[in-house]
Amino acid sequence: MARFGYAWARTARENPQLTLEALARFVTLLSSARDSESDERRPRPLLPIEAHLWVRPVGRALSGVSSRPEFRWYEDERSVARRSALAAASASAAPSSGDE
Repeated sequence: MARFGYAWARTARENPQLTLEALARFVTLLSSARDSESDERRPRPLLPIEAHLWVRPVGRALSGVSSRPEFRWYEDERSVARRSALAAASASAAPSSGDE
């Protein structure tokens, strides 16, 4: 059975569009499959399907300072981009001479 996992991973790398289509079809199949004791009046799914959407707080997003627009997460390990974004953020947070 483990060998099928390797084939799936290889296909995902080589043809991500095909992988997305296969996953969508599989979820559709599971969503429409009904319990054998189910009837039209009281349909019951074969398996309960739940979907979760995880969203990161936008407050942790940093905009990069470079010739082209770039956004990164604060936790990003690319320290050069992090330092330049933090330097820009602290410079914009400093009060100007007219604010005092």
